[in-house]
Amino acid sequence: MDFCDGCFDSSLLAYSVLTFPAVPSPGATFMPIQYSKLLFPKLPHDTSGSTLASWSELFFVIAVHEFGHNLGLQHTSVSSAMSTMDTSASSKARPLAQDDIAGISYLYPAAGAPSSYAKISGRVVFSDGTPVNLAPVVAIPAEGDPVEAFTHQDGTYEIDGIPPGLYYVYTQSLPPAEVGYNTRLGLIYPYASDGQTQIPPNCDGGMWQGPTLSKREIRCPESISRSLREVRCP
Repeated sequence: MDFCDGCFDSSLLAYSVLTFPAVPSPGATFMPIQYSKLLFPKLPHDTSGSTLASWSELFFVIAVHEFGHNLGLQHTSVSSAMSTMDTSASSKARPLAQDDIAGISYLYPAAGAPSSYAKISGRVVFSDGTPVNLAPVVAIPAEGDPVEAFTHQDGTYEIDGIPPGLYYVYTQSLPPAEVGYNTRLGLIYPYASDGQTQIPPNCDGGMWQGPTLSKREIRCPESISRSLREVRCP
């Protein structure tokens, strides 16, 4: 962590710097983080420009959010530490939601984690069978926090690190880019095999109209695969 002026856009509350290999290894699933750093202005400020005390709730929430980026997490559409400021429900009393814990546990698994959690997998396609890229798929338990994953280029998704139980699963489109972001939800879009070309979402419409999935019981460590069909993009 560093406090500096002029290191990044002054309108931002904080900024994370990550360095990755120039070209991914053949067949690599992850891009390893080679270097990461969290930057704050010398006088941290809130969205109104007022000085932000280091002991304040907002400073704490911002720091937790940015540390998530430093560890490799992207933004999410559910109300967790990795949500954008408009939808975050993070606080000093409860800084992490299940979605944050699932993401970190998947990237840095502890011994025994795969056997103590379940997963939901499936595929999201348009009505003509075309795969939907970067569709948020959310699993909501009967009790507890929702957990989210994004679809790959082939439309497949896998929600990992969820406790066994009953879940309601739905998909939706990514929200439009917020002020200060160049991409939807402020995501870093996945790269093609050349390591240079980014692949954006292939739907720019609003809400997708599709069938809802009823609750399914997940028995740990069993995984359930379910396809979402008839997803239409206006």
